[in-house]
Amino acid sequence: MSRLTINWLVIFIVLAVALANPLYRYVSLKQPIVTLGLDLKGGVEVLLQAEPNAAESTGSGMGGDTSAPAGTITPDQMNGAIQVVRNRVDPQGTKELYISTVGTDRILLQVPGEKNPDSVMKSIGKTALLEFVDTGEESFNEGTNFNDPETGRRTDQYSKYETLLTGKDL
Repeated sequence: MSRLTINWLVIFIVLAVALANPLYRYVSLKQPIVTLGLDLKGGVEVLLQAEPNAAESTGSGMGGDTSAPAGTITPDQMNGAIQVVRNRVDPQGTKELYISTVGTDRILLQVPGEKNPDSVMKSIGKTALLEFVDTGEESFNEGTNFNDPETGRRTDQYSKYETLLTGKDL
């Protein structure tokens, strides 16, 4: 085979792979060929700043880093905060979020395609609630919500059940 033929064969293989991959993603996986980011699609960008918890930064709290001076934030704490933000904004893992640290104490969050910045901030600020409820002999499906999502208070239907333990007690 001549050198020219080999060059054309290599060019053809590279082009075939370059075209086959996006087409396979589009047809089989139902993913867009081109993923538009925040600059092209629009969306929400949020810059969050972490504030150290005095109990954790001195090492007296559970999982505190005793080598870090008081008032500083460790990289492990920042990674944990990033995971919390990711899980709150995109619990199903379907959005193409961009989350990164800026400096040592800030988190940059970009949510392409999101139109409402208030909903993003609300989902970030939402605190999870873990309750162990005594239902007596009655059984419920796992994950049954006994509280009204709007107010956070126990609904009338479940008001007779007593909370034995909350996440604060753990």
